[in-house]
Amino acid sequence: MRELEAGFAALNGTYTDRGLLLRLAESELRFLPGQATLPAGDLQSLDRIADLMDKETKLSIRIEGHTDSVGSDELNLDLSQQRAQAVQQALTERGVAADRIKAEGIGSARPIATNATAEGRSKNRRVEVYIID
Repeated sequence: MRELEAGFAALNGTYTDRGLLLRLAESELRFLPGQATLPAGDLQSLDRIADLMDKETKLSIRIEGHTDSVGSDELNLDLSQQRAQAVQQALTERGVAADRIKAEGIGSARPIATNATAEGRSKNRRVEVYIID
């Protein structure tokens, strides 16, 4: 149990009513406007999640993709689904079984910052990973 808690702490996990929320480093996983492509380079947070899932075989993952409010609701919902699926694919490539991962697009429905500024919109273009037991 201590190893599990240490793994969560290393990923900056926060317990929520939907599961353990892992906030991926914004500098590591920030989406460009209108894009669902993962940034090139080392994605250490995804590596750590895959390692944790390898050790904790009873856990599952729910990935939620989010967008800013620019564009239509339909476009944003589709884009957010693509972002969630990009993270899902990256985790399966790191050895997490596909049947342990669910990807869902939320669109612009749950912003964490204002959409009135470029900085706020940038924060809203994100993916949240929930660990569920």
